[in-house]
Amino acid sequence: MPGHLTRFGLLAVGLVLFVPGCLTMGENKLPQPVADTLDAPDEFILYSLEPGGIGKNKDDEKTFHGHTILGQTEVRDAATQKKLVAAFRRGVRDHDGSVAACFIPHHGISVRRAKRCIDLVVCFKCAQAKVYVIGEQRE
Repeated sequence: MPGHLTRFGLLAVGLVLFVPGCLTMGENKLPQPVADTLDAPDEFILYSLEPGGIGKNKDDEKTFHGHTILGQTEVRDAATQKKLVAAFRRGVRDHDGSVAACFIPHHGISVRRAKRCIDLVVCFKCAQAKVYVIGEQRE
């Protein structure tokens, strides 16, 4: 899946985070729990999601935060993980704040570190990602 990973390498261009709950992005910075977990994940999974697939899932289909999973790959190579995270951070940092109103995600990222899991559901069309923080990081 090298071509698939290349597309994900460009993933972060022009993203802004929409964080359910009390986390906020603020000043083109990632919330600290997200940044900490992305820095050195124990597990890194990329998802291809069916656009508009929420609410259309069959009982036997796997989903990622309600979106049908078309495919997934675990990224084990630390250098590739770092490139993907750097691209994501660059997209957040360089984002101009504009977004569209659609939220039809095509991609997802799940990273785990200790007892914390960060899931990102990404929509390029509207330049947003929903962020889910699950669990606590063990010190």
